[in-house]
Amino acid sequence: MKIAYGKEKPSIYVYYSSCIDDLSAFHHLIWGIEEEGLPYRMMPQPENTSLKLSYMAAESSSLSVGLGIGSDGLIILHYGKLPFEMPLFQIPHTSSVSVMRAVGANAARLVKGIPFKSVDSIRDIGVPDPECTEMDVESIIVKVLEELKKRIKA
Repeated sequence: MKIAYGKEKPSIYVYYSSCIDDLSAFHHLIWGIEEEGLPYRMMPQPENTSLKLSYMAAESSSLSVGLGIGSDGLIILHYGKLPFEMPLFQIPHTSSVSVMRAVGANAARLVKGIPFKSVDSIRDIGVPDPECTEMDVESIIVKVLEELKKRIKA
């Protein structure tokens, strides 16, 4: 086995606007990539638009896959072999953690050549974010129990 020293490991590139100070909201996006077992590189860029960032990332990555997180409120997954104006996925920064994780996983799945996770069906399920409070959980349980009582009586 020959080792190429000094060469960078092929990775999915994640370019984000240097205007974004706090990246903690995007951890689930990265975890989606990690869950699929692929490496990534996050790099700040002076650009602000997600579309340009994602395309630049895809063009720079030896895997031709890039994610862009812009100050325009969007996260975009792009593939280097697609036209600039035709990204694969586009979601808002405010997306649920499940949707963010699915988009990250889809970046990795694009490299692996396996089917994408459905972002729309995840959004429809309404999986609560882990930041939900005990009151949120309690109200959900109460609603489920009320529905079960109705079904038992019927």
